[in-house]
Amino acid sequence: MSDVARSYDEVPYEGKPLYATHPDCLAAAARLRCIPAADPAQCRVLELGCGTGGNLIPMAYTLPESQFLGIDLSPRQIAWGQSIVQQAGLRNIELKVASILDVDRNWGRFDYIICHGVFSWVPRPVQDHILWICGNLLAPYGVAYISYNTYPGWHLRAVVRDLAQFYAARFDDPATKAQQVRAIVQFLARASASLDSPLSRYLAEEVPSLAEAADYYIYHEHLEDTNHPLYFYEFMTRARAAGLEYLGEAWHHSPLDSLPDEVRQTLVELSRDLVDLEQWMDFIHSRTFRRTLLCRAEVPVERTPPPDVLRPMYLTALARPQSPEVDVTTPQPERFVRDDGTGATTNVPLLKAALVALFQRWPAAVPFSELLESAMAQANIPRDQQAQAEAVLAALLVRSYTSHLVAIHTRPFPFVGEAGPLPCASRLARVLAREQARVPNLRHHLVLLSPEQRQVLAVADGRHRREEIARAVAVAADQRGPPDVSAERAQALAPLSTQQVDEVLRQLARCALLEA
Repeated sequence: MSDVARSYDEVPYEGKPLYATHPDCLAAAARLRCIPAADPAQCRVLELGCGTGGNLIPMAYTLPESQFLGIDLSPRQIAWGQSIVQQAGLRNIELKVASILDVDRNWGRFDYIICHGVFSWVPRPVQDHILWICGNLLAPYGVAYISYNTYPGWHLRAVVRDLAQFYAARFDDPATKAQQVRAIVQFLARASASLDSPLSRYLAEEVPSLAEAADYYIYHEHLEDTNHPLYFYEFMTRARAAGLEYLGEAWHHSPLDSLPDEVRQTLVELSRDLVDLEQWMDFIHSRTFRRTLLCRAEVPVERTPPPDVLRPMYLTALARPQSPEVDVTTPQPERFVRDDGTGATTNVPLLKAALVALFQRWPAAVPFSELLESAMAQANIPRDQQAQAEAVLAALLVRSYTSHLVAIHTRPFPFVGEAGPLPCASRLARVLAREQARVPNLRHHLVLLSPEQRQVLAVADGRHRREEIARAVAVAADQRGPPDVSAERAQALAPLSTQQVDEVLRQLARCALLEA
């Protein structure tokens, strides 16, 4: 067994859904640039370094007509994933122990190739083969996703990594190593705070993120022997040599619009092409990580798409209005805020109306045509101005997409907005909830369940009415409670009433965990 495989066998990396890698996200990014990417509902996907399959398995569950193949060096992680595949009854996914270097032309073509959290953590020959795979096995209009650590931001983070390795070397247990890394960074941040140096400020910024990070993340991010950040332009030089071209970022797009006009204009003048411009943005923002999308070099990429590109698309909200009541009929500025507290302000009535409508319909995906009609009505725009309004709204929503105010989809996700007479929760979520409180929802996001939600979820299999679910939950609470709840907590769980079950079902629907 290789050192890499042994490392991940000893400290498994938590598998979880990553929406930025989902075929819907990749297809939307391509189609916004006028590339006819494969329908996510009928595609072939390869994930390199799939771990436990925590990202790939939920895709296979919600896209039963597509085919998924995941490989990883860690037998322990693959075995766990294969067990979940079997329990969930999935027939469109294969997880197997294999090296990235094993992949050759005999594996066939793939519409989407995913390589998350691997590229910076493997030697140069493996990196080169990842790019070879993408350059040779992508379908004609395929999309590859590769994430990697980037300079210049990683220059400072490398100091944290160096001190983490220096101090953690004296401990043997991986969990102890991770705990001690948190402690030493926190100590050094306090010790150097009075110096007010660039490093002391960076250490202070790292303390909260390390406090929230899981042990496996700290171990593999800072304590692995291999970690090779690189500049974006260096990555693209190698990608182009492999016959690939830059499509864009899957997430955290470069926020060019947020810069002052004169700065933006100067950067454009300094840049020979889009890669240059993106590299300048990395310098300005001290970027540490990228999720880059690539296509075949011969595929034409439309950087300024026509207004009708959004007509077949769906949209969901990523931000909420800051004001309880939004004036959508006047140029009164309104701020829309994301969950992390950041956001953007607009005074365009049509866009304000659209963003409010998406927030009100969340988590549902709204067809663009329906959103246009609703926004025009709310903003009091006459129907004889529809063509002009469509062009304006499409352009503004594409900018909102790069600003992370909205997500754009090729199709709605397969969840229902309310529980029917016989509520049915995701079968995959029910399988995973037997052993863990964090489960993937039907929008390819991770959801943390409360003990009551896990109890209701376990029984909501489409065969029981609310009163039957309430009785089953009461029996389960009396017997043992969920697996991670102590005996004392299980005894404290009062049997749920039918009304309480109904409220939990509404919560599960809001979390996109119920299906038809």
